[in-house]
Amino acid sequence: MTGYRIERGAESHVARLREIERAAGARFRTIGMDDIAEGDPTPADILEDRAQGGRLYVALGEAATVAGFLIWSPKDGRAYIEEVSVHPEHAGHRLASRLIDRLRDDVRDRFAALTLATFRDVPWNAPYYAKLGFTELPRSEAGPQHEESWRRQAENGLDMTRRLFMIRPLAA
Repeated sequence: MTGYRIERGAESHVARLREIERAAGARFRTIGMDDIAEGDPTPADILEDRAQGGRLYVALGEAATVAGFLIWSPKDGRAYIEEVSVHPEHAGHRLASRLIDRLRDDVRDRFAALTLATFRDVPWNAPYYAKLGFTELPRSEAGPQHEESWRRQAENGLDMTRRLFMIRPLAA
């Protein structure tokens, strides 16, 4: 874990974030999810918006190289993690966990919980988040803003039968 620091991201990081997302997404080819691996990264304007709004965190390595990132938005009184990606060259340093912990620390006085949507059966998705204290959040309890996110993901071609919401309550 040494050698990395977690900071708020900036618009100047956007091109690198898209590179990280592409590189991290390539891992899905190993489990036959080529459509995910070949999908477009998060649009630059969304990443720029999250940076401007203080809703982008980056993991910086040596020489301030961006190694990973997390973007989030408020949904239904919770901090919804839209994306967490770590470049494969920086795997094994708990960067995703550290990014999530930074978000938790920064929002615990404003939000009841952290939430996210992920793949149920991908080892580095739901099983990983479960190790970080997330549990399944039934869609019926997610709220209208989460449901809108679910609809957008379905419209973008994700197989929603493999997806679920997860939640991690925040203690005040």
